[in-house]
Parts: sequence; structure tokens; C-alpha cells
Amino acid sequence: DVFTVISSSSSGSAFLEIAIQNTNSFSLTDVSFVDNLPASLSASAGSVVPEGLGCVTATSTSSTISLSAGTIPPMASCTYRVRVFGTSVGST
Repeated sequence: DVFTVISSSSSGSAFLEIAIQNTNSFSLTDVSFVDNLPASLSASAGSVVPEGLGCVTATSTSSTISLSAGTIPPMASCTYRVRVFGTSVGST
């Protein structure tokens, strides 16, 4: 599980990227995660974009990014990107 800031802008927003990789020869099922954002960041609700074969949609609220009941195919990865906003100066 990788959690990375991939870009930011002068508008106080940034994109976070979460990547999940399956290096097994079998599918991973019932994959889930919850990332609670720091108080200084807020996610745009519903702004999670999945990329990759077999990726399912994750969700976001103002303070969390989550995935439940996901499946990652063998030898594949899913990457999720979400726009977050700073709630205070210098937080993105």
C-alpha cells in the first residue's frame, strides 16, 4: 500500500495516489483500506479515480478515503487518485 502526493497547485489542492499491488499468482479478494486524512486536509467527496485492470471504485468523504470488497487480479495493481484540499495555509 503506497500513499503519495503526486501533484499540488497554487489553489491549495493536491492529488494523492494510493497504489495496491498483487504479486501473487492468484487474485486478492475482499481487499479493503481506510485512510484517515490529517485534520489539515479535506478530500473532495466522491473524487476517487481508479486505474488498472479489475479496479473497483473507492470512495471518499471529507476526511477519509476508503475501499471495501475489492479484487486485485494476479500480477496486477490498482492505483487510486483523489483530490484533496488544504484546510489551513501550508497544509498541501
